[in-house]
Amino acid sequence: MSCLRVCIGLVMIFTYKGSDELARVAHALFKRRAEPCPLSPFVAMGDPTRMDDICQAAQGLPRGAALVYRHFGAHDKLKTARKLKSICDDKGLQFLIGADIELAGVCGAHGVHLPQKDMQKAAALRSANSEWVLSCAVHDKAAIQKANALPFDGVMLSSVFASESPSAGVPLGISGFQSLAQFSRHPVLALGGITPKNAHEIEHTQAAGLAGVSAFWPPYPRFEAINDLQAARAFGKTLADELAHIHGRCFDQGWPVADFNDHLARKTDVLQVCKIGGQICGFILTRCIAKEMDILTIAVLPENRGRGIGRELLARAENEARAGGVSLAILDVA
Repeated sequence: MSCLRVCIGLVMIFTYKGSDELARVAHALFKRRAEPCPLSPFVAMGDPTRMDDICQAAQGLPRGAALVYRHFGAHDKLKTARKLKSICDDKGLQFLIGADIELAGVCGAHGVHLPQKDMQKAAALRSANSEWVLSCAVHDKAAIQKANALPFDGVMLSSVFASESPSAGVPLGISGFQSLAQFSRHPVLALGGITPKNAHEIEHTQAAGLAGVSAFWPPYPRFEAINDLQAARAFGKTLADELAHIHGRCFDQGWPVADFNDHLARKTDVLQVCKIGGQICGFILTRCIAKEMDILTIAVLPENRGRGIGRELLARAENEARAGGVSLAILDVA
């Protein structure tokens, strides 16, 4: 199956019923598209200067969203691009590379997003890669008219609202966006300064979707190890209560708070937790004695599953145990 058909298939099933306001508005705009468009209505632009771990963040994007990887010269760009491509394939996401045409070809991306200054490359790109999804940034009427003569699948007009981006100019506002968008023969996505608080203002425009950086990336998992009672107390007085609550949601017979307090007091027991948005969403509890590690329990809240959190928790527990001389891991299953 071709990349273009894969991408169109992903976009055509963009249905969102969750509580994320940006995805909800993107879904509403998608349903009102006047013409078919292979570009997703929800585009998350990667920015390594504002993100700790784009691969972790990508795990939480809604199915059918597009991820634009802009590496800004990162030394590990190929490794990261390949990992992101794998995540996108698993999660049903479009994967575009920002500006770097060679990298897009090497990693098997679905397409390329070009900055306004490079839009003239689109004709050659389309000729060489007929199945790629192509988009570009536009900031004014002249750029829109220039893009009209080029084979883009969609353009991203910015900046709609005030933005932290270095490339952002004076905000267009909703009326300014509408005035410029009417000159485009391509579907126009709104870009720049869009947040869950102002996205509703775009919902009734002619935009074909939304694009952005900071607000478009869901909070991604952060991992911490807690291996003694003092660290547990520093983490929070209600840690045992949180663990018991999560365990109760994951198992029919969850462990009581007293059990977790007992484990936290044992020097042999090590707790690895995962937090999203500052809240614990999963954990693994292990006990290391001599050269053996017993996996006592592992739990991830149902709404956070499918993001590789359990796998990462287990890997971190194994790595820490191995560093301490452990050579055997045991998991008892009832």
